[in-house]
Amino acid sequence: MLVYADGGSHRPVLRRDGNWTVLQSEDAARNSEGQTTMDSSGPNRSKNGPESPADHTIQLKLDDMLFLYTDGAVEYRNAQDERFGEDRLLGALGGAPADASPESVISCVSSGIASFAKGAEQTDDITMLCLKYNGIQAGDSGVLVGDGGVQAEDGVMLIED
Repeated sequence: MLVYADGGSHRPVLRRDGNWTVLQSEDAARNSEGQTTMDSSGPNRSKNGPESPADHTIQLKLDDMLFLYTDGAVEYRNAQDERFGEDRLLGALGGAPADASPESVISCVSSGIASFAKGAEQTDDITMLCLKYNGIQAGDSGVLVGDGGVQAEDGVMLIED
């Protein structure tokens, strides 16, 4: 299980069973074919108000991928002042082969942005992160602690400041 906070940033994109789905707290999520795929937990608000991060939970399955990105990716503008946008992002993700590694997924999106931009100047940073869930392997303790206070226990990620 993955618990993540949404501080108003762009929603993660989940690949499950070959389909990329934007995880969002509106009434439904869209996949790379533009179809409505799942219900979700309500508006992007917490009990502390609209500016506070809201917690979301997702049960990850073996081979699921999560793609996270900053606004520079979807707000990149070409010479015609068109935004790359979420639809083109989903299209670029959908163009990655089913067996693509996280590095290949990021490369596919980077290529999609570059093709769209056709040399237009980049005005914002672009940061992308793609993760693949490999499950908990036999012999794993189920508890991992890394740099920055990141801890995983039984598949739940806890991130401490």
